[in-house]
Amino acid sequence: MARMFRSVVQSIVAHVLSTSLYFVIFGSAIGSRITEIDGVSYGAFIVPGLIMLSVIIDSMIRPGTMNAP
Repeated sequence: MARMFRSVVQSIVAHVLSTSLYFVIFGSAIGSRITEIDGVSYGAFIVPGLIMLSVIIDSMIRPGTMNAP
């Protein structure tokens, strides 16, 4: 049970950290130059894409590790 809890926590922390880093990097590099996209702020525009990036990457990685001891 403890191993499963650690795995879940590590998985969540890794995704939150990587998504946050993407947001900070793209926000500082590109966000300062782009104020709005079709009336939507850059932050509100990029967040759904970063969440989907995290979900897609996890869906490709997760099946290979499901049966690992």
